[in-house]
Amino acid sequence: MLDGEGLHTPSDSETLSRILNRTAALLQARGCGVLLLDRKKNVLAALRPFSGLPEERTKALEFSLGGGSPMGEVVAHDTPVLLDQQTNGGAASVLNSLDVQNAVFVPLALEQRDENNQVVQRRVMGAFCAFDKFYGRPFDMEDARLLGMMARQASAVLVTSQVYWAEVERIKEVESILESTSVGLLAVSPKGTVTQVNEAARIALGLDKMDYFGRPYDDLITRSDICELISDTLDGRPPTEPKEFPLRVKEGDPEEEDRIYRIQMDQIRSEDRQSMGWVMVMENVTDIRRAEQMMAAFVDMISHELRTPLTSIRGFVATMLQAGEGVFPWETQEEFLQIVDTEAERLGGMIDEQLNIARIQNGRGLQYNFAPTDIRQLAAQVFRLQKQSSSWRGHELVVDIPEDFPQFQSDESKLLQVFHNLVGNALKYSPSAGTVTFSARQVEGGVQISVSDQGLGIPKEQLPKMFSQFFRVETNQHTAIKGTGLGLWLTKHMIEGHHGRIWVESEYGHGSTFHVFIPTDPTRAPEGSGSAE
Repeated sequence: MLDGEGLHTPSDSETLSRILNRTAALLQARGCGVLLLDRKKNVLAALRPFSGLPEERTKALEFSLGGGSPMGEVVAHDTPVLLDQQTNGGAASVLNSLDVQNAVFVPLALEQRDENNQVVQRRVMGAFCAFDKFYGRPFDMEDARLLGMMARQASAVLVTSQVYWAEVERIKEVESILESTSVGLLAVSPKGTVTQVNEAARIALGLDKMDYFGRPYDDLITRSDICELISDTLDGRPPTEPKEFPLRVKEGDPEEEDRIYRIQMDQIRSEDRQSMGWVMVMENVTDIRRAEQMMAAFVDMISHELRTPLTSIRGFVATMLQAGEGVFPWETQEEFLQIVDTEAERLGGMIDEQLNIARIQNGRGLQYNFAPTDIRQLAAQVFRLQKQSSSWRGHELVVDIPEDFPQFQSDESKLLQVFHNLVGNALKYSPSAGTVTFSARQVEGGVQISVSDQGLGIPKEQLPKMFSQFFRVETNQHTAIKGTGLGLWLTKHMIEGHHGRIWVESEYGHGSTFHVFIPTDPTRAPEGSGSAE
């Protein structure tokens, strides 16, 4: 096994050391050692202890198997190799690495034998070597034969150790994979004792990391409905379909969070298909279910919102048609037509917004057409449209923009949607009316436009989530107000399409201010550049 300082024997090192010393004495050699095959690096690496060499020399000792190396012959062809200073090829580099005059290498192999003691499978796992024969004599094939006999004793020691530690490493690797997965896994034996719980399941069930192995599942799990699910499964009545369970989960944050888990039971089988118990698979589907609920609410709300301007348009058109010629003076007709035009404009804006949402969700992105923009005219248009909405309840609408405010480049239709959303939210979340202020000022590199209200405000801990898809502020007052959770998400996309940025400041109970920075010329500005907070 590798420990950062070369290979070492994880167990039975004393037994291996005796074999090495006995082998060196038998071959009348100065030393003897084991080289193990590292298939990833394609080398033979020295295993400690290594008789006859200082430990410091052994730590970094390894031999390449490529480039015509004699070590390659030992492993690839399962054959002994004799080396001395007169040997050709790569012998010199091997002997110099060991600082010896001569050496003999034989394969170190793992053998499987049948009932007649015949070898049915042989796999080379390294090499066994002896070096520096006494009195300067060279090694011969008889030495290689004796070394091969001793290699079988060494391999018997190593196999036990290698197999054990390889299994330990394999188990650690499997446990690391299980711990890293986001799906919760809890395994129980056929008798109902817990054999494995990964981190995701411990978080979901509120279990201690160290205190679960071998304990009955109903001693650990407090939810009776989940215990009943496991009990039915162990009694031979596993669920035919996954079931969903709401759980209160505490993960890192001191506050608990409501989550929904989709739980199913899968049987654990051995290689011969015998049952080894069951694993409870827990998949967190909270976001999926919330998205489904939001989408249902979104469809319901959009149906209502689209119907509102359509009702106004049809109502006023029907009134004029039924009245006939000469019933209403031109001033009244003009007022009716102005309302129809405004409602049609609102309806078109809603449709454009939904199309933009669909484009972003489908990964197609939005197209931008930049042109000079007069922010005062844009603010007036936004307020005109908002005064026709049901959210306007006599709020005071204030425009705070200098008359000589310079024009800047933008996609005006996108900005109209952005500020329509921001002003609409300011009105909607100010149920007690108050002042809504639309202001603009020049800052370095562009303009900063702000929409302020005196409404409900936003809790501090929820501010970072404000521009997330489908997110809505979770308080009793906020949830009573209809919304899709998509308006600010779309707004953020549109502002980023201008290479600008958006952020919010709020004090819960005292109103909010949304700030937007847009570069003077988005076509030349790096994304998110130069804002002032």
